[in-house]
Amino acid sequence: MSTLNKHEIQGIILRGYSNLPSANYMLLQVDDRTKAKQWIAEKQKNITDGVHKPKTTAMNIAFSLAGLKALGLKESAINSFSKEFVEGMATEHKQMMFGDYGTSDPKNWTWGGVQSPEIHILLMLYATDAEILSTLYDEVNASLMNGGISLIKTIDTERPAHQREHFGFKDGISQPVIAELSKKSTPENTIAAGEFILGYKNEYDAYTDGPSVKASEDPDNLLPLFPESQDKDFGANGSYLVFRQLAQDVKGFWEFMYETTKDADGKYSHHEAVKLASKMVGRWPDGASLVECPEKQDSHKSKKNNFTYFKQDPLGHGCPFGAHTKRSHPRDSLENIPEESVRVSRKHRLLRRGRSFGEPVAPSMNPSDIHKTDDTSASPRGLNFICFNADLARQFEFVQNIWINNPKFNGLYDEVDPLIGNPAGSGKQSNTFSIQELPFRKRIQDVPQFVNVMGGSYFFMPSISALKYLATC
Repeated sequence: MSTLNKHEIQGIILRGYSNLPSANYMLLQVDDRTKAKQWIAEKQKNITDGVHKPKTTAMNIAFSLAGLKALGLKESAINSFSKEFVEGMATEHKQMMFGDYGTSDPKNWTWGGVQSPEIHILLMLYATDAEILSTLYDEVNASLMNGGISLIKTIDTERPAHQREHFGFKDGISQPVIAELSKKSTPENTIAAGEFILGYKNEYDAYTDGPSVKASEDPDNLLPLFPESQDKDFGANGSYLVFRQLAQDVKGFWEFMYETTKDADGKYSHHEAVKLASKMVGRWPDGASLVECPEKQDSHKSKKNNFTYFKQDPLGHGCPFGAHTKRSHPRDSLENIPEESVRVSRKHRLLRRGRSFGEPVAPSMNPSDIHKTDDTSASPRGLNFICFNADLARQFEFVQNIWINNPKFNGLYDEVDPLIGNPAGSGKQSNTFSIQELPFRKRIQDVPQFVNVMGGSYFFMPSISALKYLATC
């Protein structure tokens, strides 16, 4: 097993900074290459690496393809990045792959879209509280003008109560664990570092292709050599970062659940509304899996993640075949071949590092309170979905296209992910959701779109040495 070079890996890849609840993301554009490189060289001293857990603040940085070009990275190096990164997220091909139509059309994105200003740099700031974050933000913002950089947009974050996302469900339970770290998990959930960080072996026991530069273009010898090659490894200890800002229709979500489950007399059933929502998500709001708790929540099992679908719930009577958690991480449920399914699932994991944005509809995050509360906010709320992967095609794009937006996923016929899927991608106005039951399955019709894309982009998060190289190349 390889030892991770934590001095070289940016900290957000290795840890989620749970002790730094305040955060925002600065989307920047390079105006003056020379000044911007000087700015990067200065800020590089403040970039948080993976060695120590930061106590007060943290800062990490990533670059879009356009940003790497703006900083003068040679064309040969640009061409060595993965085809998916070079293509970007907002092309017609990716629109079809991700189902980004209607309200999610890249033409409507507030950033990263086809009609938006170019984003070159993603600067991620974290702090223990809002006051410290504000001070850090002001310091960075004040440095931009002399650094030849413009601020295009700032994306704030919000941490809802009880570690829940805006729909009211506990989030972040099923995170993969990097095998080379000391933290322990189940064998099925312990994933090779090379799935998330370039320069290490992946689940195929091989090295994922990464970007390179010619040795002659690294006169200061900042980058390591590729094994058995004269080229320098620009990607080593770096990762591809996916950022999609997702707006959530929280009131619409819970209104649909309550309206769909009311009885013949028009009376609402809180339990049935929560149960239907949980069927779509795949977990109860407290985090308990429907495999472990098919009929009601159990707080004692809210953090339990060591379960299987095929062995414990082969017919989907607990967790439906098309539930969001089963689509995004099928575990042993694919093709009725549990052992092979686990091996396949391990090769498509994502290391999530996102955070919510916007004020909650109800501070309690309780579904009944959300349903009863009037939504007076004109501002959107949702999830800043951020994940790391070493292979965009095999990981993020595969999950989004083959599992999330596939109407025939897991033996189904005509439905996409009920939580984040977009029926417009299949040319439909609404979605359908199947619940496996005896003697017959139940089909929930006219399920609206609950999540739409506000903006997004692919970024590359370089190693500390590669960051130094960018400042001098």
